[in-house]
Amino acid sequence: MTTGSEPTPPPGTAFDTAELPALIEDPVFLARVGRVELLAAMAVCWPDGVPVGTLAEDIHHLDRLGVRPAPEQHPQWLSWLHLLLVSHGRALDAEAMAAAAPRLPWRTVWSRWVPPGARAACRASGGNVVGLRAVERDGAPVVLVHEEFVHARPDRAEPDDEEGYHEYAVAPDSGRVLAGPKLYRPYAHDDLPGSYVPLLPGDLPELGGVAVNGPDGWRDAGGGTGPAVGPVLPVCHEQVAHAVLVGQVAVLGGGWGCWAVELDGADTPGAVAAPAWRRPAEQDVATGLAAAEVPRDAREPSRDWLARCFGERSLWSVGPTELPAGLEHAPTRRFLTETGFPIMTSTLLELSSETLASDGLVQLRTEELFGPDDPEAGDRGEFSYVIAKDGERLVALDGRTGEVALFNPERWEGDYHYGAMASSAARLAALLRLYSTYYYGATPAELADAARLLRDWAIELDPATDSSTFWYEVFQDREDFA
Repeated sequence: MTTGSEPTPPPGTAFDTAELPALIEDPVFLARVGRVELLAAMAVCWPDGVPVGTLAEDIHHLDRLGVRPAPEQHPQWLSWLHLLLVSHGRALDAEAMAAAAPRLPWRTVWSRWVPPGARAACRASGGNVVGLRAVERDGAPVVLVHEEFVHARPDRAEPDDEEGYHEYAVAPDSGRVLAGPKLYRPYAHDDLPGSYVPLLPGDLPELGGVAVNGPDGWRDAGGGTGPAVGPVLPVCHEQVAHAVLVGQVAVLGGGWGCWAVELDGADTPGAVAAPAWRRPAEQDVATGLAAAEVPRDAREPSRDWLARCFGERSLWSVGPTELPAGLEHAPTRRFLTETGFPIMTSTLLELSSETLASDGLVQLRTEELFGPDDPEAGDRGEFSYVIAKDGERLVALDGRTGEVALFNPERWEGDYHYGAMASSAARLAALLRLYSTYYYGATPAELADAARLLRDWAIELDPATDSSTFWYEVFQDREDFA
């Protein structure tokens, strides 16, 4: 827990705005400061925009989305701040804030909701939840979550991909993933009805009450066996669209993922669902965001940074003596022994490096990959090594220069080179980590904004991406949202 240089100011006491960067990290301060006072201080402290990747960024987003309870509803604001702390992985700070707060109308018990400021620290996908359902399996409640399928390469999208989703099952009391995720893409099953087997059987008993959020607030959606849900649920902003109530736990989901809360019940007798928080006009939001810089970790990717996204066991590395002699590029040898390249299958990019797990570095003779007059073949080593596949295309690194290039077996005989993909395996790993983390959004416009940000980051991090066929297909402009 981080605190300011001075003791936390008591309720209603003025504080030095210059100390806000430290104070805002103090959960006791958050429990005591008023919402309006906090946002006004943020606007003064960060006139050029609050820093991205921070708790302050997510407080800004709450205000931008319209979470603006009146002073007499201050406990509702504290519940949202408690959610932010849990979502940032700060469980002890969340407990400290709850202890200092006069009351929390709802208290987050687990979170797979990943607001923008928490992206760098979270492994949960934080995708747009488009459906929630509570069922009973083996005598225990299970919540089935549907997260919208998103494809980052419009040229490869199918007409009905907007109906696709990842489904996974979680325990409502802990958020532990019990099954999945599993991808459903309708086009893949059009010719084979019934070929897709749902994650859970469709005849499991339904549990809990189901609700959907709209301008007038929560309304019961039917389909559950529980009581009316809408009036007892937290008032939410428009990005939170779905909820299911299982006992005393409500699971909520929408843009940025899902989370579960315990309700204190104090406001529920005879209650009527309140309208959703309305998004304010842009000119009515006092705070802004500072320019997003390339994350520092991406410049020299470490094993820990990659593992936080892909998992420690998913990083392929070997001892120095196990690398082929033809791999001469010293930085790449060091990266593959000390850090490791992620073994992953990305449905987002349709790229897979599972070949590393099954076959290791597959060696190819470089001269067989280029045409006899191709100037690109000039300074390359004798051998290249396959580290991934892009559909049927091969992703291979050069043994001498370390450059990672794309090779298309379907091109004309003797010249399969399809352009550079990254200047090194380390740079490609960093780019994949950035895309896996930061390509998100609750709307097509937000995804377009994310794509443009990632394009700028990629070119700054590795200029080779600017002329890459692969990254052109990924970064092509979303003209409808320019």
